[in-house]
Amino acid sequence: MDDLNRQLPAIRENNTQLLKQLQDLSVISSSQAESIRKSLDNIGAKDVYIRDLQSALAHRDSLMLALVMNLKGVLGNMDDKDINIKIEKGVVYIDISDKLLFNSGSYTVTERAKEVLGKAGDRTKKSARYRIHGRGPHR
Repeated sequence: MDDLNRQLPAIRENNTQLLKQLQDLSVISSSQAESIRKSLDNIGAKDVYIRDLQSALAHRDSLMLALVMNLKGVLGNMDDKDINIKIEKGVVYIDISDKLLFNSGSYTVTERAKEVLGKAGDRTKKSARYRIHGRGPHR
């Protein structure tokens, strides 16, 4: 019994230190824990949404690239200086040089330009869900 009485002050001091350490720790309530769980669930749902968006964008980009390749194939052996087909910010652009569009000093579209525009128009009609812009000379 004497031995236990000698240990009692040390045990009390140890308990006091443990209680002090416990007070220093951040303890969250059950409502805070639930709030954290909901936040983590929301983050998980947003992560799935972002992955779905990335997949849809990749699919759209591959379809647009196929359209560009198809247009280049349809237009055949056009000189690269006369026509340029590219994708910028989700839009297919068809740049046509003034040399191809017009004869010097004329505002009338050339027969060759009409042929190119007709072929491009026929091909792009089949892809109406995409934004496609034709650009002529920039001044």
